[in-house]
Amino acid sequence: MTYYKDNKGKTYRVPVTRSEYDLDEDLFRLSLELPGVSKDGVEILLPDSKTIRVTGDREEFYFLKVLHFPTDLDPEKIVTSFENGLLEMSVSPVVPQIKKIAVM
Repeated sequence: MTYYKDNKGKTYRVPVTRSEYDLDEDLFRLSLELPGVSKDGVEILLPDSKTIRVTGDREEFYFLKVLHFPTDLDPEKIVTSFENGLLEMSVSPVVPQIKKIAVM
């Protein structure tokens, strides 16, 4: 068990949850086990282009999981599902666009 202290000084127990992600055909696939947490108790944020932050709570604890990715993520191409305490996400990295610059 680990602990997290919020900006108001309140300390929460944070259970270590199992998570995995891998890159499969230009798509990150993420699985995060959240036993005992309801779908309404989960919040997913993208604080920057390479980070996903998953937070939530249930009666006896608050959890926080921050995942850092090696490339920028496309926030418009994130698909999630949540069933039986398992959060699954598919996230597309941003595909770089080649821009031609005219020589003046």
